[in-house]
Amino acid sequence: MIYRHVFVVRPVLETIRDEARRARYRETGGPLVGYISEDRALVVTHASGPGPRAQLRFSSVLIDGVHAQTFCDAVHRESQGRLDYVGDWHRHPGWSLRPSDLDATAMRKIAAFEYCPVRNPISLIYRSLHEAFIVYTLNHEGELAVIPSSLMPTIVL
Repeated sequence: MIYRHVFVVRPVLETIRDEARRARYRETGGPLVGYISEDRALVVTHASGPGPRAQLRFSSVLIDGVHAQTFCDAVHRESQGRLDYVGDWHRHPGWSLRPSDLDATAMRKIAAFEYCPVRNPISLIYRSLHEAFIVYTLNHEGELAVIPSSLMPTIVL
């Protein structure tokens, strides 16, 4: 299922902003948690930073997998199973919001993982300067495709 729209709840963007400030001129990122609505919209309700064992570099980030899993499990448990992992976010330090070949490869690996709770995980790419983000998912050909997205002020379950 490719989503008709992705809604990002405002506190998610605030988390991403805070993590981007902490990382300064390096890439950073983390997991995204949310749910798929009955009308095929994806609502992103929670985001985390990269974790204590993450590797942040100027042109790449390796998220701490144990931290990401612990974060997603906690939100899933606290929501009584209504919320789960929906994808990842990362910040490009420059102007570009286009995914790199590494971004596409990472999304293909995540989507192929047998325990991934969504069939089409998303990749939200964020930039700080002239703040903006674009959300991608894999299309039927296995290529990253843009999904319409917008901010949402509050969570609607």
